[in-house]
Amino acid sequence: VADEGDDVIPIVTILDGPEDDPFAQSVTNLGDVDGDGVDDLVVGSG
Repeated sequence: VADEGDDVIPIVTILDGPEDDPFAQSVTNLGDVDGDGVDDLVVGSG
């Protein structure tokens, strides 16, 4: 049972990973710049 519990930990880490991912941090929300009702996102180089 302990081994199965240990296997759950990496899954949680992967789900929480995007917050610490440089690519995710490089995405900037500029808001609705062009007035189409959708927030405009710019992806930086990191």
